[in-house]
Amino acid sequence: MATADVDNDGFTDLLVGTPYEDVGSQTDSGIAQIIWGASGGLGKGKASSELTQSSFGRTVTAGDQLGYAVDTVNELGADSPMVAVGVPGGNVSGQNDAGWAGFLSAGLSDPRAIDQNSPSLPGSAEAGDRFGEAITLGLLAGTSNRVDAAVGIPSEDVGSISNAGAISTIDDLYTGAVAGQIFDQETTGVPGAAENGDSFGQVVDSVRAGSTTHLAVGVASEDAGSVADTGSVQLFSSNGVTVTPGVGLSQDTTNVTDTSEAGDRFGRQLVPAPPGLGDTKTRLAVSSPYEDGPATDTGQVQIFPLDDLGAEVTYDQDSTGMVGSAAANDQFGGGLGFVAGVGERAFLVGVPNDVEFSGGMVNVIPLTGGSMRSWRPGAGNITLTGTDRFGAAAGGEVQQ
Repeated sequence: MATADVDNDGFTDLLVGTPYEDVGSQTDSGIAQIIWGASGGLGKGKASSELTQSSFGRTVTAGDQLGYAVDTVNELGADSPMVAVGVPGGNVSGQNDAGWAGFLSAGLSDPRAIDQNSPSLPGSAEAGDRFGEAITLGLLAGTSNRVDAAVGIPSEDVGSISNAGAISTIDDLYTGAVAGQIFDQETTGVPGAAENGDSFGQVVDSVRAGSTTHLAVGVASEDAGSVADTGSVQLFSSNGVTVTPGVGLSQDTTNVTDTSEAGDRFGRQLVPAPPGLGDTKTRLAVSSPYEDGPATDTGQVQIFPLDDLGAEVTYDQDSTGMVGSAAANDQFGGGLGFVAGVGERAFLVGVPNDVEFSGGMVNVIPLTGGSMRSWRPGAGNITLTGTDRFGAAAGGEVQQ
């Protein structure tokens, strides 16, 4: 899910993907919905809008998983707002699961569908690539102050290396230009090396801070030598015209808490936070939901200032002030988000499989303003209806 004022009416709207929705007889074709905000709150104004493949000029097909990834923005200048929807199971020119991405501009107009066979986009659509499994909008490359996208292609083959993964940038979405660059772990300046099954690009997110866009790519299936699936994160930066690879980050990075262990999946969720409310730092939260703590798969989240990665702070459910306690299979960090308002900025850490609170929970970790607390079904007027997996996804509006 993602939030922005999509229709420019002054109220925040919510974009939600439902990738396994059946459309007619087409199983798991997927939909995305925009729940419109109003003075009374979400869903209190006009009826929600439903997006399917036909919204982007393509055919509804079983297994497309439209809405597997979504993003929307309305704070990047004249080009905003923009809606992006990933369709990683989409067929392209007969290539099953090659994947594509759909984009809509203000008023849900100017629909376009982009894939790796689109003119000037690097690479080519191949079966199983899953282009669109992750997507983020931002000022990345191309013409300054034009909205761009970075799209994850986690099952892209790099030469003979199977499912190594890659990301592709798409430039100047509002102008109709379809050009960009492709980055993988064999790209000059990107540390590490492409390996079978790394799934580079399974998660992507970005944030604008001043004149710089920070882009983070999760590589949760990265191996460290013989240590399988320990995970890593690749950082990039952009001046709005050129994307530049930065450092790679893992639990073996100097001054980073913990060490790489098999199955941690560091980078399975990540979310950046811009400066605000007197805090001058741009930060990145990275989850390792399968980190072993006091028990197996208790989970962990690490928050990094991007200008001082060694000043990272680590949280789990045994951290001071945290609600609940670490237990086997909690998977703390299974959901991750950031929200900012006029008086508080906070990371949201989902624990959808929490053992103590069977409906799941979200822990609120404030950066500025507010206090450590939790939201969970059965407390604070949130209804408990069973094993809800509350906290599997988290996020909200960022007010600059």
